[in-house]
Amino acid sequence: MRLLACKIENFGKISDFTYDFSEGLNVINEENGWGKSTFAAFLKVMFYGFESKKEKEALDKERALFQPWQGGVYGGELDFSIGEKRYRILRSFGKTPKTDQFQLFDLDTNLESKDYSEKIGEEIFDLDGASFKRSICMMQNEVLQVSSDGIHAKLGNLVEAAGDMNHFEMAMANLKDSMNKMSPDRITGSIKKRKGEIGRLMEEIKELESAANGFEAYHQKLIQQEHKRKELKAKRSSLQGELEKVIAFERRVAEKDTLSAFKAQEEQRKLELNELSKSFPGEIPSQEVLQQLLEQIQQLEQWKLQLTAQCLSDEEQKAYERLKELGEQSSTIIPEQEGASPNEEIPEEPEFQEKAGVLRLVSVVAGLVVVLLSSVAFLKLSLPTAIGVALLLVVVALVAVLLLRKHFENRKRMLLEETERIRRLRMEEQRLEQEKRLQEARILELQRQLDRQNLSQLEQKVRNYHLAEEMVSNQRQLLEGGLAIYGVSMTENPREELGRLQSLRNRYDTALSMYHTAKGQREQYFVEHPYLEREYSEEEKTFSAEELTEKIRQLDVEIEEVSDSLESYRRQLEDLQEQLDQKDLRMQELEEAKLLQKEEMEKYHIMELTATYLQEAREQVIAKYMEPISKGFRRYYESLVEDEKSQWIVDANMELKVKEQGQYRDPRWLSEGWQDVIGFCMRLALVQAMYPNEKPFLILDDPFVNLDQEKMKHAMELLKDVAIDYQTIYFSCHDSRIPNC
Repeated sequence: MRLLACKIENFGKISDFTYDFSEGLNVINEENGWGKSTFAAFLKVMFYGFESKKEKEALDKERALFQPWQGGVYGGELDFSIGEKRYRILRSFGKTPKTDQFQLFDLDTNLESKDYSEKIGEEIFDLDGASFKRSICMMQNEVLQVSSDGIHAKLGNLVEAAGDMNHFEMAMANLKDSMNKMSPDRITGSIKKRKGEIGRLMEEIKELESAANGFEAYHQKLIQQEHKRKELKAKRSSLQGELEKVIAFERRVAEKDTLSAFKAQEEQRKLELNELSKSFPGEIPSQEVLQQLLEQIQQLEQWKLQLTAQCLSDEEQKAYERLKELGEQSSTIIPEQEGASPNEEIPEEPEFQEKAGVLRLVSVVAGLVVVLLSSVAFLKLSLPTAIGVALLLVVVALVAVLLLRKHFENRKRMLLEETERIRRLRMEEQRLEQEKRLQEARILELQRQLDRQNLSQLEQKVRNYHLAEEMVSNQRQLLEGGLAIYGVSMTENPREELGRLQSLRNRYDTALSMYHTAKGQREQYFVEHPYLEREYSEEEKTFSAEELTEKIRQLDVEIEEVSDSLESYRRQLEDLQEQLDQKDLRMQELEEAKLLQKEEMEKYHIMELTATYLQEAREQVIAKYMEPISKGFRRYYESLVEDEKSQWIVDANMELKVKEQGQYRDPRWLSEGWQDVIGFCMRLALVQAMYPNEKPFLILDDPFVNLDQEKMKHAMELLKDVAIDYQTIYFSCHDSRIPNC
């Protein structure tokens, strides 16, 4: 597998950047701050996307760390080949993983490919993102971190069933956390806590056992006091009976007085009722009759109002008589006025004038000829001269005739046009005159219709007046008859008479109601006290009410004292009973706690065994690939360090220990240069062991920054050797750390 090319749209500080990868070693030598680590992170993110960690600091998040400085599309594309196929990854990133976008294209067909999903890194390398950064991607100052569950799973060819190996650390952490929570030795452990709880419950139960001893003694005292109170209550009940008899006797005496008062009140109300009944001049009308009479008065008043409203005013009376007189006359038909006929005689054409003019002109010419001949004779002109003069006169006469004819033609034309205009004006005048006569006829007809309508309304008002007059008379007669029954005469104001009768009836109704109320009170009181029929004597009183009341009060005091004692005993018994209940509850809690303690102890023991077995199984799996890793590490280590005295081992946790001064020590205690050497060799050994067939590319972000000059020379040679088998993308910021190719 190898990278072909990439284009970074915007990623961190890098923007609009392209790079074509070659086989073998690809060196990116740029100064600090150029963005080499950002470029390396871009290659990793294109395969794995961003990690979804939720650290508190925003800069700890990859998504926030590489947010484009200049804005724009966040992401880019990466071309790579694997086997015989070539692909292009396109990724763009948003503020959250849900807004990220991923596409994969087949570069041979330019069609979208479904060979891999957006988890393409895990599917190609069989590693998660963290394991990728601990093996294939070697970042500066991180080369010493090499172990992860994903790497163990890949080394053991367990990727297809990596659920166990990939989650070993999580499972061990969960087991350890659960064991710590249940630990019998830790203060915060539930088993340790429950042990103390069990001891506390046992102490409480022991203290509550003393409550049972005092419960029976207080119970006997309670029975004695209840018996005493029962005797006192019986005695009090007897005295109460005597008191009730005395009170009943005194009450009966008072009740008889009350009954007598009710009877006297009934007689008084009856007398008042009889006096009011005599005030009526006739029969006593009912409320219904009075209401009917009132309605009749209202109808009479309404008809009077109608009579007033329908009475014709003086102007209406005059208009009524005038319209009635007009209505009796026959309708007059307005004859149409005859106007001038459109064919009225128009002056004839002036042909006669033209003829007359010609005749006059001929007469003039003839006269001239005669004058000329006379002149010839008178003047004695020669004949030729006379003829010439005559011809001249004839020519003049002819010209005059022609001019006169032209004049007559023009005048004739003008006369015809004037005649036509006069004819049209006369026709328009006749049309307007005819339309005027029609409008006058319509106005006259409308006036007649309005007169008929007004006459109809006035006639209806006259009829309504006569009807109202008749109804007033009938209603008045009906009302006089109704009032006469009850001895009331009809006056000008019948409403006042009816009001007086209504007031008298209301007083009568009030008196009648008061009489019935007094009678009902007397009857009801007698029904409620039937024993008032017999008499009672003073001998029935054995004691006075005051004496009996005092005896009962003394008994109440004694009963109250006994009741207080009973209440005190009950409270004490309740407290003791509560303690007994608490004892039962604590015993139940103790049994439950012991049972739960037993279950948790068994569970804790099982988790101890599980952790032991998991660790042993993991060590057995890791032991299978410890040897090839050790060999690979030795090969790369010896090419960098020509020191056969150094001793080191790789343990089952894939952690390397270096022997110094007789002890195997953690490389983190060594110098940074030695840490880089050990970490780099270990990473190469891991990659060689994990990918024996399809070899991946390597990303090296200046892993040799801490090496001395001698080790740097060997490192550059090793880098060239590694690039023979692996496509290597090597980032550096100094020429001294660039191999000579």
